[in-house]
Amino acid sequence: MIFKKEDCIDLAKNKKAMQSSISKWSHIDDASRACKADLVIDDYAFHTGLETNPWWMIDLENIETIDCIRITNRANVRYQDRIKSIKVELSLDGNTWIKVDSNMFEWNRLETLDINIYQAAQARWVKISLQEKNYLHFKKCEIFVRKVKGYIISVKPDGFGMRLESLMIAMLLSKKTNYKMKFIWPNGLDMDYANIQSNSGSLTGVNFLSAENVFSINFINNFLLQKDIKEVNLYHSKINLMKSFCEIDLLHSEYQFGWTSGQSLPSSYIKDYSYIQCLKDLSNCFKEIEWSKDFSDIIRYVEDQSKNIDDFTAIHLRGGELIFSEVKLMPQLWANDRHFPYEVAIDIIMKELCNNHVVIFGQDREANLLLSKYIQCHNKSKYYCKTIDDFVGKNISIDGLKRDFFELFFMSKSKAIITVNRSAFGRVASLISGKPIRRSYQELYTTLEIYSLIQENIFVLNLNKLQISYSYYRLYELSKVLNLSHEISLSHIQKALYYDPTNTMWNILIIDCYFKMKNYNQVEFELNNIILKDKENFFKALFLGRRYNWARGIYDNLDYPYIVFKYKIKYPYISFVAAKIFSFKKDIVNAITCIKYALELQPNNKDFLELARELNIDLGNKITNTQIQKEIDCEESVRTDELLIDANSAKARIQNHLAYKLGFALENLKGKTDYLKITFILLGIKNKHMLERKKYNEKIKENPGLILPPLESSPDFQEALKEKEKVSYKLGEALIEICKSKRGVWWRYIKFLLKDMHKLKRDFDKNNGE
Repeated sequence: MIFKKEDCIDLAKNKKAMQSSISKWSHIDDASRACKADLVIDDYAFHTGLETNPWWMIDLENIETIDCIRITNRANVRYQDRIKSIKVELSLDGNTWIKVDSNMFEWNRLETLDINIYQAAQARWVKISLQEKNYLHFKKCEIFVRKVKGYIISVKPDGFGMRLESLMIAMLLSKKTNYKMKFIWPNGLDMDYANIQSNSGSLTGVNFLSAENVFSINFINNFLLQKDIKEVNLYHSKINLMKSFCEIDLLHSEYQFGWTSGQSLPSSYIKDYSYIQCLKDLSNCFKEIEWSKDFSDIIRYVEDQSKNIDDFTAIHLRGGELIFSEVKLMPQLWANDRHFPYEVAIDIIMKELCNNHVVIFGQDREANLLLSKYIQCHNKSKYYCKTIDDFVGKNISIDGLKRDFFELFFMSKSKAIITVNRSAFGRVASLISGKPIRRSYQELYTTLEIYSLIQENIFVLNLNKLQISYSYYRLYELSKVLNLSHEISLSHIQKALYYDPTNTMWNILIIDCYFKMKNYNQVEFELNNIILKDKENFFKALFLGRRYNWARGIYDNLDYPYIVFKYKIKYPYISFVAAKIFSFKKDIVNAITCIKYALELQPNNKDFLELARELNIDLGNKITNTQIQKEIDCEESVRTDELLIDANSAKARIQNHLAYKLGFALENLKGKTDYLKITFILLGIKNKHMLERKKYNEKIKENPGLILPPLESSPDFQEALKEKEKVSYKLGEALIEICKSKRGVWWRYIKFLLKDMHKLKRDFDKNNGE
């Protein structure tokens, strides 16, 4: 049961019970002993005779709503397994019974059994029986109903920052509603791959301590749930669909126990609840948390330190685990939102030092020191630049999570925090302060400025090679957003590989560049080399990030060139990787086809043969070249413009929308002759577009792997949205709306060509000029 005993009423307490038989081991009022409050029982409360389907039944005296039935088995372990065939039934009148599904049973070994009904039914009578011939006996039966509205539970399994943020939000929501706050604190992290590998001791990883080491005993006893909560979404909560705190109380909760707190600030979904007020309330919640002695000592130490420290700006250089752990194999998922380039920090700090002191925070303490020394050499202002290490006193011993907490609380004392888009650490520091002091460096610079700063400063600090490698990846990533040439992107990712030859994701991205350059011989060459050299880590990098369902679309961009490649018969390694991708996607038919292409050219390749065996292919029944070529011809015959555009470019795909095509034709009308032809031109564009869509839909029915990835997953998505704001797209949208009309289409169409279109253009030019 999820509810704590102090939040429940025991409906069975001191109620009358009966049983199917008595035995020589029975006592006075045998059946009712199992629910007597003042009775101390050593082994069992009651004992039936040996019979078929023995039962025990309690009368609750009134029809009651039930949350949980808890049965405590007899103490003598020799006879505990007799309860295994237990059956539980409920009745309103003692005549008609409903069975409780055994899937609702929650066993604690054979010592206790919780039947979690969670108000799914009401009952006056509860009957417990065995589905065999045996003795029935147990020590106690408790029937609980909650006396609270329910719980709002913080369930985050992530790092300390996200757990603390979720806990504070749960506390706030509890104060604003009739739900009680609880939290879970899983023993371990959901990011085992994020452990930083370093022998220098200068790197801080993603740390963890048990709840007993973080919070006071009293706080744990009051609020910690000592159990896992199954079948809840650990990362999203539907509570953020509520528009008021009253709705949270009045509407049906997401779960039988209540709600999870989620990670969204209540001010983002509660109407008339301001961000500023929300920050103040969350800060007060933080102050009410009762910490362990070690964490309380850290708070006192920072409070004392802050009295003697001038106002400062905190520079939070997030990203250590992105570079120094296996997370580096998934840069597409985290780099843009969670990596703060030191090259950009140089420029920010020099500007901040004109008016403020600066304190540098970050996981790579060696890099922080290099940055601080560089700034000190070039700083001509009266303000200092220090690292957080400069404030760690000799009389306080902190490491691991205690070090994280020290930095977090110290950061909350800053005048401003400059961090990355999605750092729970920086967010929580701002929540603790109760003030909107957090900004991301992306808010301060354009994409081009960030790109230029990294290029300019990449070797200034003499950083670790892994840091330099990641910075070159950021240049690669930004070059794509800026629509620079494939050759420029390739040069950046090649340099990333030079500085970190162990990161096979860089190999994958190099190959992706060659795909875009249509250099298929080089693609085959690179694949051959890396698979022979490090096959395991190559495919680890290709598939590791797909553990997150939300990331599948991002990886679709990498998969797409392999999936739609039309010359698979000529390139065995491209076919092999395509087969692995199809196999991962559970598309076994296409996986088999691709691995057969590969085996046709290299029939003795061990890697190819291994995959063929995994796919249960009969290697003695090889398909012929004629069959293969027939499949290729069939594939090529349905290739449409939709499939030929760059799947990685949201801009190219938006320009392939019908609205854009129609609008582009309208925008480029010149003289009277064009106006006479335009109707036929527009009809031709529409018909061709519809034919392309029809072929595309037919193809993806045959091969779902060809479905284009979501636009949002493209690196140029934000830039591509500007295409929808152009006059071409607006003209096309307006024309499509006219065509949807049921009456007067031709009259409205002529009016649009002669008048409305020109007005739309003028309005656009006027607004664009402003």
